[in-house]
Amino acid sequence: MELDTLYCDVIVDRFQRFTGTPAILERAGISPLPIKPREEDMR
Repeated sequence: MELDTLYCDVIVDRFQRFTGTPAILERAGISPLPIKPREEDMR
């Protein structure tokens, strides 16, 4: 499955904001995006 890079960034951003934990790239060991503040109405 091939996804547009921008769409993947949105998925990672939503995951990080929902869980409050950084998404870590397995091959690099770093988070590709800074964590934005969590929104209380996301659940």
